[in-house]
Amino acid sequence: MILLVWGTIIVSGFRYNIGTDFQTYQLMYEIFADGDMGIEMIIEPSFVWLSYIFGYLDFKVQMIFLFYAIISIYGMYYGFKKYFVDLWLGTGIAFLLFLSYNSPGGFWWSMNAIRQAAALGIVFAGSSFLYSNRIKYFLLSVAIACFF
Repeated sequence: MILLVWGTIIVSGFRYNIGTDFQTYQLMYEIFADGDMGIEMIIEPSFVWLSYIFGYLDFKVQMIFLFYAIISIYGMYYGFKKYFVDLWLGTGIAFLLFLSYNSPGGFWWSMNAIRQAAALGIVFAGSSFLYSNRIKYFLLSVAIACFF
């Protein structure tokens, strides 16, 4: 199962020119990576900060795609794993449905809406805190997701 998850992350994170917004994200990354924060109000803070940090570390734009793929895909997997406790088959089926689902919340959608998919992954992973009645941690995950 973990090979499927990380294989999906690799495909999504190292894609090139796939998704309708790929070139837009690439352009925004180049602007923010160079330290131009003049238009930061039109985009979520996490994208601006991550672009600047990755640019400072001299990473290419592919790092932003990889980072967002890890957050969104692993977040979904983590949530599935928590909902299907001790049932690897249920986790596998749910993850395969996620991969094949082609509308908001699915894998193919996450290649276009990388920031929204990351927020969805964070909230879905954080929703597992509701089972253990740890509302504060769930609310913290929602607050973190708001930056995406």
